[in-house]
Amino acid sequence: MPFFYNYKALIDFSLTRYLNQFDLMYLFGYGLDLTNQGPLGMGPLYLFQLPLLLLGIYYLLNLNNLSARKKFMMAWIIIGMIPSGLTFEEHSPHRSIMVFTMLNIITAVGLYFLLNALKRKMYKFTFVFFSILITVIAANFVYFIHIYTVNYPFEKSESMHYPFEQVTRYAWSQYQNYDQIIFDPLFGDIAPVIGTAAHYYLAYYGNYPPSKFQKEYRRGEKIREVIFDKFSIRKVDWRQDHGLKNTLIIASSWSLPIDSIDKNKIKKVFNYYNGRPAFYAVGL
Repeated sequence: MPFFYNYKALIDFSLTRYLNQFDLMYLFGYGLDLTNQGPLGMGPLYLFQLPLLLLGIYYLLNLNNLSARKKFMMAWIIIGMIPSGLTFEEHSPHRSIMVFTMLNIITAVGLYFLLNALKRKMYKFTFVFFSILITVIAANFVYFIHIYTVNYPFEKSESMHYPFEQVTRYAWSQYQNYDQIIFDPLFGDIAPVIGTAAHYYLAYYGNYPPSKFQKEYRRGEKIREVIFDKFSIRKVDWRQDHGLKNTLIIASSWSLPIDSIDKNKIKKVFNYYNGRPAFYAVGL
């Protein structure tokens, strides 16, 4: 019986997660998670596409000679959302690109249907419609550019792994000065998150030979530890790690008691785009 209930719970969870991929607010409102400024951010699809997408669906459903193609398009969308629906993230837009491609095609079909209807019934208003459509598209695009270039870097630095590049370049600049370099990628301006693939940043910006990296890369014994060369990417436990010798520790205030650390040991501070501290380099 416990197995049955666990299995049922897993099915319920997976189905709910999958159906959430079709949430209109996710698709058109906040799916890309580019800003903290309110519910209306930017989704994988532009907001102006919503009425055109609905028109496209209506138009296709009323065509009698495309049954095989309609089944293919439906299967494409249903199957294409599975990877995003089953991943560890609530939403994973990059795993659903094939679905968004199909939705863009259906949007174009909706626009085609609308233009044909205007030509047949309201030809005089075609220019007015085009003017409004272009204005709306331009406004959507400008809004996206503003959010992506202004809001996103300052509000979501951790989402773009900023300042991982600066951290890894500094770590390599100190390579000869320490026996061990520890990097804890737990960071976050508002809440703690673990920056993934920190070892790839170190290897890439250090021009580390791929063949050598593949041989040396291994799991360590500490919490979420991976090791190569003299680098250890893991959870920092200051109660134990403060006693290390000739070691450079790079971590955030989520892992380090910054206020109680000797200021002379803090070699460098790495900031987010908004100027607040992201990581501290502490020399022991």
